[in-house]
Amino acid sequence: MDLIAEAEDHAKKKYGECLFPSHVVDHRNNTYDGEKVGNTYDGEKHTPNPKMRLLECDNADGYRLTKALLDNNIPPYAILSHTWGSDEQEVNFEDINSGNGKEKTGYEKLQFCGKQAAYDNIDYFWVDTCCIKKTSDSELTESLNSMFRWYGKARKCYVYLSDVEVVQNGVEQPQSVWEGRFRASRWFTRGWTLQELLAPISIEFFSRDCCRLGDRESLKLIIHEITGIAIEALQGVPLSKFSVDDRMKWAENRISTREEDAAYSLLGIFEVSMSVIYGEGRDNAFRRLNGVIEPSLDKRCLIDLFITDPRKDKQRIEELKGGLLFKVYEWVFQNTEYQQWYNDQSNRLLWVRGDPGKGKTMLLCGIIDEIRTSNNYALAYFFCQSNVDTINSAISVLRGLIYMLLDEQPFLIRHLQKEYEVPGKQLFEGINAWVALSNILKNILHDKSLKPIILIIDALDECEKDMVKLLRLIVSSLTEFPRVKWLVSSRNWSEIEEALGPIEERTSLNLELNTHTVSIAVDCSSLSTYYALRVATSDRIGD
Repeated sequence: MDLIAEAEDHAKKKYGECLFPSHVVDHRNNTYDGEKVGNTYDGEKHTPNPKMRLLECDNADGYRLTKALLDNNIPPYAILSHTWGSDEQEVNFEDINSGNGKEKTGYEKLQFCGKQAAYDNIDYFWVDTCCIKKTSDSELTESLNSMFRWYGKARKCYVYLSDVEVVQNGVEQPQSVWEGRFRASRWFTRGWTLQELLAPISIEFFSRDCCRLGDRESLKLIIHEITGIAIEALQGVPLSKFSVDDRMKWAENRISTREEDAAYSLLGIFEVSMSVIYGEGRDNAFRRLNGVIEPSLDKRCLIDLFITDPRKDKQRIEELKGGLLFKVYEWVFQNTEYQQWYNDQSNRLLWVRGDPGKGKTMLLCGIIDEIRTSNNYALAYFFCQSNVDTINSAISVLRGLIYMLLDEQPFLIRHLQKEYEVPGKQLFEGINAWVALSNILKNILHDKSLKPIILIIDALDECEKDMVKLLRLIVSSLTEFPRVKWLVSSRNWSEIEEALGPIEERTSLNLELNTHTVSIAVDCSSLSTYYALRVATSDRIGD
């Protein structure tokens, strides 16, 4: 009786048919027995239409390769995770195609995986030594970029530990005997096996004598102690929930035969792809890996931070008003209060105040355009609007200001990244969102590589949620950040005046005290709106 047959017989006697229970796996929804598990890799957007070859039994008690299959034609399959022996003893692509390789020691692993898959009623299986045509650079690159995804979509992953034996003198030993060998297994030290541990939905561990040791769930505490990988990651929490540093630490003591594989084996862990260039060296491979990780994280940061684009809000407001006329706001540049705020570094807050209909918003639009032309300041602004839920809270104001600063000054993204890596989108929506966003904005304002900053908030009185928090932040920043100027507008509300009153650095531009100038500006604005409406009406009625 050969090794595989002996293991089969032993397993049947001890466990019967319940050793390998059937499970319902939904790969599209990444569920197992109806429960959401496993780590997903949205590889479709990274690896275009990858092809995969599978092994199946032939009619001569051997194995043959299927043709290269596209995603939508791939049947259910099992997958093997193992450590490589010498190249001469591993069954390769050419061996399978020519019907050779049965004398190699690596052939036992194929037999194990094939028969184990058959137990689970799976007709096809995949083994990395022989299912990839490694002489093709393009196929090798595509395969390495798809590896995490392929392990994640397997119905079963079998880990074959060639250095762990359980059966002694025909008797299976208890865990107390084999656990030490399990902990010391070479499998836990290799680079590629990290993703093979984390990607699959269902992963089971077997000894060299084909005894089932347990699965990832039953062995999670031991695996956590061996690898330092978080229990949550072993339970299938998406890897994007863990920081880049945490994921790098999981891999830092692992060994790869080819030095570049230390980086290539992490592609799936970070949900990125890149070309494979053996010979570039470990440092260059990691430099390129970091180069694709950071933009990917940058993009997700900005997408999740986004709540509105203040630049488009400004454009919308101006169009609704019939356009921005220079005469609406030109007067302000000769105004004493404005000049004092703009030119005096010690005067860093200008409060534009006035009753409804005085043209505060259009005035600020004009000031924004003027500041833009000077290029002396980094600029961010926000337009509060009480009747729009997404832009009428203090948190929305901070999200808008930070988004605009990061979008226009990309190097500032690092201040968001370190806070975002673990909580992700919840950073901006959870109970601590205000605290987190305040700290991020402060870190940005502290950045010495950023030129002086002007922050503008229109219609503070329309910030219906946490306006007082926002006012306190503005006031405190004036003493903490000497390179930052604020311009805010609102109605003549006593609570705003009370919050801003004690500030020595504040200047107030009261539109009620500039009645004649403001009246002319408002008339110009109204005339502009009137003509815009006339044109729109004429277009509609064909006048």
